[in-house]
Amino acid sequence: TIYRNAMKKLVIHIGYHKTGTTFLNRKFFTNHPQIHHMGKPYSHDDPVREMIARIVGLKKYDVDLCKEIYNKNILQIQEEKIVSISAGHIVKQNSVDSLKDIPKRMLDVAGEVSVIVVIRKQYDYIKSLYVQHIGSNDEKRSFNEWFDSNWERGGMLKSRMNYFNRIKPYVDVLGRDNVGIFIYEQLQKDSDLFMNNLCNFIECDNSIFNKEGKDMKALNKRMTILHYLIIKNPVLHSIFTIVKKNIPKSVHNIIRKSIFSKFGRYEPELSKDRIKLIQEHAHAVNDQLIRKLDLDLDTYNYE
Repeated sequence: TIYRNAMKKLVIHIGYHKTGTTFLNRKFFTNHPQIHHMGKPYSHDDPVREMIARIVGLKKYDVDLCKEIYNKNILQIQEEKIVSISAGHIVKQNSVDSLKDIPKRMLDVAGEVSVIVVIRKQYDYIKSLYVQHIGSNDEKRSFNEWFDSNWERGGMLKSRMNYFNRIKPYVDVLGRDNVGIFIYEQLQKDSDLFMNNLCNFIECDNSIFNKEGKDMKALNKRMTILHYLIIKNPVLHSIFTIVKKNIPKSVHNIIRKSIFSKFGRYEPELSKDRIKLIQEHAHAVNDQLIRKLDLDLDTYNYE
């Protein structure tokens, strides 16, 4: 028999994307000796991936099946180590009747669970999403056009950016002590403080976290102006694709480093009226985060 009070934590990183998730997955969770990281999960046949998909409503929820997966793949590990699972899409899910259903299902399956969520200034988040869509989805629309299609429809950015409404259900179900809310700008400006706060929440020792894991060197480099021009020009894009396929990886890496060192980042900007729309929405949301969840957003100049 495994007694619950002797168990290590099960920690689920629920989002947001574009808030240092690659760093947390590849550097922190995987490098800390007191944590057993079960990944995003990465493979399509990973049973933990199956469990998460059912908990968040991407597949039909089956509590017995999810408990079976948890007992077989996670429970025993928690005797020795903290278990982390990272699924950054969870916080934005709309595939359940109520947002409280997801944390309730987590409790049904695991008995006890803590969640981590990292937030970012709303306009910066939206810009980063657009740049990602250009690079990975071959987005052809202008930033203004893409925003208009995704603010209240499409990607439903307005709903996704309402951090308070997205996080509060987890607080209501799991309790405030079991919901770790962290600020991306703190990770950028004072990574030692961010990591110390994160380790305190997870209940692991920050002092034994190795140097490699603390390396804040960017893993997902932002698109440069040159990348943007190549993607937007069909002829240049075709030439670039052919060249990329036919040069050794070592040469490609040298060229890539040279491009990032010589060309500035591509920084898209929305029209002033659209920025004002985002700022008005963000101001109301962030006021709730400060007053009701006691977040220190003023230090990081949130709207």
